[in-house]
Amino acid sequence: MRIAMVGGGAAAVSLLDSLLTVNPGGVALDLCVYEPGELGQGLAFADDLDCALINLPNGRMSIRDAERDHFLRWLERPAVPFPPGIDVRPDGFAPRRIFGRYLREHFAACRAAAREQGWRVGVRPETVLEVARGGDGGFLVRSDRGTRAYTHVVLGVGPGGPADPYRLAGAPNHIAGPYPLKKRLLEVDQGAHVLIVGTGLTAVDTVLGLLASGHQGRVTMVSRNGVLPEVLAPAREWRRLHLTGEGLDQRRGADGRLGRRAVIDLLREELSAAGFDARAELDWYRRGRSAAGYLRHQLTHPEANLVQSLFLSLPTPLARAIRAALPDEDVALMLGGYKPTLRSLQCPMPPGTARTLLEAMDSGRLTVLAGVREVRAAHGAFTALAGDAVVTAEVAVDATRASPARTRGPQGRLVAALDRNGLAAWDAYGGLRTDPVTARLDPRLNLFAIGELTAGDIYYASSLPAVNRGADTVAKALLTPS
Repeated sequence: MRIAMVGGGAAAVSLLDSLLTVNPGGVALDLCVYEPGELGQGLAFADDLDCALINLPNGRMSIRDAERDHFLRWLERPAVPFPPGIDVRPDGFAPRRIFGRYLREHFAACRAAAREQGWRVGVRPETVLEVARGGDGGFLVRSDRGTRAYTHVVLGVGPGGPADPYRLAGAPNHIAGPYPLKKRLLEVDQGAHVLIVGTGLTAVDTVLGLLASGHQGRVTMVSRNGVLPEVLAPAREWRRLHLTGEGLDQRRGADGRLGRRAVIDLLREELSAAGFDARAELDWYRRGRSAAGYLRHQLTHPEANLVQSLFLSLPTPLARAIRAALPDEDVALMLGGYKPTLRSLQCPMPPGTARTLLEAMDSGRLTVLAGVREVRAAHGAFTALAGDAVVTAEVAVDATRASPARTRGPQGRLVAALDRNGLAAWDAYGGLRTDPVTARLDPRLNLFAIGELTAGDIYYASSLPAVNRGADTVAKALLTPS
């Protein structure tokens, strides 16, 4: 069995770990990881400023879904001491670069263990451009340095590049993506007014990076909806009574479809059954809410973020069932109006990060604006029209992210090749259609996908728990005779 793993980030580390767990001392494997950058890091966990934190507590961040304290135990006995100020407590949030170091060390340990069992684990610093059918049911993987044959291929590429929604690329003082923060933000004049396009986690990292670098000028974040990531909710056990498979079945129409209103009603009933004021909780998700006001509410109310904790408690099969049952018109609404809110629920930020943002807002250094209609570059400046506001800034940072299917560059070329070669089908949300049991793109082929490629645009499949679950699924499918 010759396996090509396309992408050497967390997905590759998790897959090798899962294969060792599922196949200890069993079939000898030949695994080749294609990664042109730093192995185990990807964009998320590269060496960068310490203000860029993981967004799950140390005690819940792990390369093993069934062993959530794996990273925490690594933190407690580092081979090389950490610099002062690194938070290694179970409920603390370590810098993402520290988690990247953990991934690299764990991959090296897994690679050594695999070699002891007679496996071959190679790494090729190459960019994969195409996957095509080969002979005997296998595949040809074409990279920027050659073409090789494999019996199985696993796709684990990360998110695409900046989306550039306002076509600003190439304009003077425009920064196309803020990473690495420690390098890209050095280009920014300390007193300049900085316009950040986007209000998600990448935009939040940009603000933190500017503040940590001593930036003195104003910072304005703009997006269509002005939705910031939610503050990570405290862990809570939900005994769901209404938002269940049976509850969904009771609300389906004659055609088997389930309107978004029915889903919202079930959510409201679940909150009420748990003793909460459902209307008050859901009012925070109406358009026009104050970004600062909602941050303050979440940080000062112990029972805040109930919708987030309930949303994240839904098992994957139930989430899939909801998504599959929505009629086409609701899918369009989800992709348009609701996507930022769903992302904010699935990609929350640490409380300390939220406090830093709120302090910057209260001091007048940071403004968050919704309703952006246009951002244009002219005469060395950038002008954003957002609601009734007109904002002019000297520097603009694109903090948006395109899906791999829509990005320019290697991921986009690879996805286009999959489509061209008849190896990919897409769901209504823009993600690769995969078998939920095996993660195969086609039940007849040994072609698998993990992470970002497996998600429609409203779902976040790049979270570490989702990647780990995907790796476990693929590992079992690889070692199960078809």
